[in-house]
Order: sequence, then C-alpha cells, then structure tokens
Amino acid sequence: MCNAGVTTTDFSGYFRSLVAALGGQPGWYGAFAARRPGVARAYEAGAELPPWDVVHTVLHDAAAAQGGVPAPAEIARARSLHQAAIAIWDAAPGAEPALRARLDAAAREEDAAARREHQAAARVLSATPATESAARLATLHAWTRDDHRRAASRRAELHTRLLSLPTTNRPAGSSWSGPGAEPRSRMEPASGRDMAAWPAGAPGPGGGEGAQPARGPAGGSWAESGREPAKSVGSADEGVRPARGPAG
Repeated sequence: MCNAGVTTTDFSGYFRSLVAALGGQPGWYGAFAARRPGVARAYEAGAELPPWDVVHTVLHDAAAAQGGVPAPAEIARARSLHQAAIAIWDAAPGAEPALRARLDAAAREEDAAARREHQAAARVLSATPATESAARLATLHAWTRDDHRRAASRRAELHTRLLSLPTTNRPAGSSWSGPGAEPRSRMEPASGRDMAAWPAGAPGPGGGEGAQPARGPAGGSWAESGREPAKSVGSADEGVRPARGPAG
C-alpha cells in the first residue's frame, strides 16, 4: 500500500542519498554504474525504478562504508519508500502491459542466469586446484551464482507487482499465467560484506572492461567474462517502467 503523501521523488531522493553515502567505497553499485552508466543515472534521477535487490545492496554497502550494518528501522524505511514508489508507478497508465512484458523478460533472464551458473560451476570442478585459473573461475562462479539470485528475486518482485494490480487491470482470468507466472525462488542477493571471503586478487568477470568493486562484488549481471549484460527492454537489472511515468 502506498503511504499517504509519499511520491516517487521521495524515493529517488532517498536512493541518491544512499549512493552518496557509499563515498569512496562504492562496492557493487560502483561497478554496476561504471558498466551501465545510463541505467544508474536513470535510477538516481527517478526516471527508472530500481528493483529491490539494487536498493538492498546499496543500503548494506552504504552502511558497510561507515563500518557497520543498516539498522532494522532503516531497512524498513527503505522498503516502505520503495513500496510506495512501486504503488505510484503501477497506478500509471500502461503499467499492466509493461509489467507483463518485463515479467516475461525476467523469466528468460532467470533461465539464462541458471545456465550460466551451472556452466561456471562445471568449470570450477574441472579446474586444477590452487591455481590462478581456479581462483578466477571461483570468482566467476560467485558472480554467476549471485546473478542467478538477483534474477530470481526480480522475477518474483515483478510477479508480485502484477498480481497486486487492481483486478480490472489484470490479464484475462483470475491470475496471470504467462511464461513468468511462477517464480521459482525468492533468494536474497548477497551484499558486499557477504562476498568478502573471495580469493585475494581474483579478477572479476569482464576482465578490464568494467570496474571491480572495492570489497569484492555483491553479485551482478556480468556472468561471463567479456560479456555485456543484456540491454533489451525488460533486462533484469532495470526497473519496471510503465509507458508513461507517474507525475511527482
């Protein structure tokens, strides 16, 4: 439910404050922004609504930059502002077909992420232990595992949003039965602190193309070395945007 008086500007301002609090330790979001600057700018400007996993990671990394963890009350505040912004976005004209299209895309992304994680795990098992290659593959596997978690989380979020629309705006029938209808998981993405035990010096996916997080990635969408995340409409690392954005 949308909090009375809350606008999308409230959330975007809050999100910008979290990004600013990262300071010189930008963590996963810093790497993401370096690789996808247009999407990051859209999140910070309020032109796109970041999925919850992005907000969750930035919140934890901002607290870690100050040497701590976010207080439960701060997590609740972030969740409340994000949910209020979702309610406004999803009340805008064109929200329902946009959500359906993004849910279908999220289902495809989750399937692709699962395949990449499986392939990365197989490569780790076939690597010679205690070698530079093994360390690199272990890091790659960690990225693909968290990428899969994020894809599952985003699919579940979109599914919930679609089912939360007024009945008159839902697809024909009592429930949505498209390709993305049943999320298989609600796994929470890791934070930068969770990933801190990765092998020292192990390169992240993408080699020299993208910036590497200061404390090891908190997960991301760069699942294969040298590959750019999908940039099609509905990509798993983009927020859901109705045909016309909400006022305010």
